[in-house]
Amino acid sequence: MSRRAIIGLLIFSIGVFPRVPVPIFIQSRIFDLRVEDVLLAFCLPFVNWKELQFARLFKSYGVYLAVGAVTSILGMWVYGIDPARTTLYLMKEVEFGILGLLVANWVRTHEDFRSARRAILAAALANLVWVGVQIVTHDPKPLVVVESAAADTYYDPLTARYESYGPGLISEVGSFQTGQFFLATLLLAFAAVQYKRKFAYRWAYVLLSAAAAVAIVLSASRGAVIVAILGVGILAAIRRGRKWKGLVSTILILAIVGLILSLTGLTTPERFQSGMMEDSLMARIQSYWVPLVTNSFPGILIGFGKGSLGFVSSSSQEFAHNNYLRVLVESGVCGLLAFVWVLWRVVSFCWITQATTKRATTCAFAAATLAFTLARMTQAFMDDVFAGVLVTELWWVFVGLTVAAAQAEGLEEDAVPARRTAPARMSPLRTGGIA
Repeated sequence: MSRRAIIGLLIFSIGVFPRVPVPIFIQSRIFDLRVEDVLLAFCLPFVNWKELQFARLFKSYGVYLAVGAVTSILGMWVYGIDPARTTLYLMKEVEFGILGLLVANWVRTHEDFRSARRAILAAALANLVWVGVQIVTHDPKPLVVVESAAADTYYDPLTARYESYGPGLISEVGSFQTGQFFLATLLLAFAAVQYKRKFAYRWAYVLLSAAAAVAIVLSASRGAVIVAILGVGILAAIRRGRKWKGLVSTILILAIVGLILSLTGLTTPERFQSGMMEDSLMARIQSYWVPLVTNSFPGILIGFGKGSLGFVSSSSQEFAHNNYLRVLVESGVCGLLAFVWVLWRVVSFCWITQATTKRATTCAFAAATLAFTLARMTQAFMDDVFAGVLVTELWWVFVGLTVAAAQAEGLEEDAVPARRTAPARMSPLRTGGIA
């Protein structure tokens, strides 16, 4: 199988294929296996790690993982955190970084980049079609769910696994995952609207943007709706020249979204009412943030290790509903600083790339990754955004593709690693492996 095919299948599987519960229980958690996990495991033996090019943002992520590993060892030794649980959480974050790193190295040509981008759009279109089916049938549920004895033991079939506020993805129904997935779709499509020159392409991306916006609203993910507005505003603001295009495109997309919602009789969910949003904020403060800080101080300064949330406070909460607080509890102050450093590296990299590239496609994708990152950073104040597997894998794919596109053009040395000389000869795979 070719490199290009593996990358395409890897990206498509993230957005479409379901998770498979396996009978491995680790302190209140069930182990879910995903298709992309299997694909990465298949590819890793063929990787020549010595020839991989590490952009500075990946080195920053390595520092973050190192801090997490140290705090996890301390958590197991001092606080008795289950070794299997903390190892599982830590290795999942390692997998995120490996995914982004391999995408950045395996996408070597502009044709590779376009192929990977098509895989993202194909997954988005497939999920949008399924959203349309759910709207027509008035039956919000996933198309594919893998049943197993493990799932029946861990999930309540009538609640947790199928709970949703509106139409969901092909293999997921949760409002958070759905909202974040279509947030990525919206920002990628809107960025293309900003930079595409052909009129027909621009119209196609306007329609895709509108469809993704409708899916975000119907998912009832309040955070995704708010940061979607922020992301679109960022894309419109950073457009180089002809900023009127961003304004016109935004007005047009909003008009189409309003038309779709009115003609189909769809209404925005009650979750967007101001009273419910205030209640949700107060619930986070009183039930999550304050107890988590007070019950885990002063150990929170050092960190309790990956996967320790729910075992260091008086409650059994698995989520902090604030990603920065989650990192602080798990990895301490040093881990939080490293985490923010990684995000800053990604933001600055994308900013430089979109500002210096001469290719419209690269500029649009870097801008979309920038807006997606800033949107996720904002929503992270209210949700465990970077803990969600599907959307965090998708985010790392965006980051990896941005790095790959920048490296292909040999942009600013401060922004990209030194892969300027004879890039075609530098293969991250062993001879006889995947070509």
